[in-house]
Amino acid sequence: MDYLSDQKFVHRDLAARNCLVNANKTCKVGDFGLTRDIYETDYYRRGGRSFLPIRWMAPESLRDGRFDTLSDVWSFGVLLWEIATLAEQPYQGYGNEEVVHYVRYGNITLERPPNCPEILHKLMHACWTFSPGDRISFRSIVDELVPYENEDFRLNAYYHTQPHLLQDQILIVTND
Repeated sequence: MDYLSDQKFVHRDLAARNCLVNANKTCKVGDFGLTRDIYETDYYRRGGRSFLPIRWMAPESLRDGRFDTLSDVWSFGVLLWEIATLAEQPYQGYGNEEVVHYVRYGNITLERPPNCPEILHKLMHACWTFSPGDRISFRSIVDELVPYENEDFRLNAYYHTQPHLLQDQILIVTND
């Protein structure tokens, strides 16, 4: 998502159902139209418009129909919650209209999952900041997780190819 964000791509439906994990435990983000058939109850049609994944949507998306990288960050927080709960449905026990009202007016917190590591819980809350301008960025999320990375991530991640990591290095070229 850091890469997609840098490319100015807005996903609008970031959820566990749209992520694939390969044999090397590399997660790939996708958006598969067929998932709407399989996960029909995860989407809600409002006022005859298209189906919306309201349980993953940021307050500004629910309120104003505004989607951007920061609304994707909100959804990423819900995705982290899905991972920590082993795929429970967010806001379970609430009807769709209740979820819309609950989130639109600032009741943003999903309960901390049992056995959820503190770093994930902290990141969830940073993703769920009500004001988009105060929300964490995807780059900052990766910055927080770097101490936990493995060698494969260090060698292959987009994050480690970016100029922000090279800014302290000086390249001296001579004609010798």
